[in-house]
Amino acid sequence: MTTFTITATINQLSYASDINYLGIRLTDALKVATLMAEDFFNQGLDKQKKGDLQGAIAAYTEAIRLNPNYLEAYTNRGVVRDDLGDHKGAIEDYNQALRINPNYALAYYNRGITRAQLGDKKGAITDLQQAADIFKQQGKIENH
Repeated sequence: MTTFTITATINQLSYASDINYLGIRLTDALKVATLMAEDFFNQGLDKQKKGDLQGAIAAYTEAIRLNPNYLEAYTNRGVVRDDLGDHKGAIEDYNQALRINPNYALAYYNRGITRAQLGDKKGAITDLQQAADIFKQQGKIENH
C-alpha cells in the first residue's frame, strides 16, 4: 500500500477566498468561529445554571479560544471561577474583559466583589465605584 501526501500553498489572497473547507469559504471563517463561540458560550450558561461549574469553565474557555475578544465569556468564566474559589483566576478573567472593553461595568462590579472577598477593601471600593459611575452614564441607575 502506498500513501501519498499532498501539500498546497496559497500565496495570493485572491485564491484564498475561493477555497472551501467543509463547505465553508475562508472569507466566512470568522463568522463561523463567532457562531461556534456563541454556541459554546450558551453551553457554558446552561452548564452553569445546572451547577456543572467545571463543564461551564470548559465551555467558556472554548468560546474564548474561538473568539479571543468574547467579553461575556471572560466575565462569565470569572464568575464561575470565583464560585469555585479561584479568586485569582476570576480577577484575571475580569481584567481581560476590561482590556477588551474598559467601560464594561459588569466586569468592574464582579472584580470588586471578588476583591472584597479577598480583603482588598480599597480595590473593591474603587471597582464598585467605577461600575456605579458607568451604570449611571448608561442610565441604568439614577443619582439620588
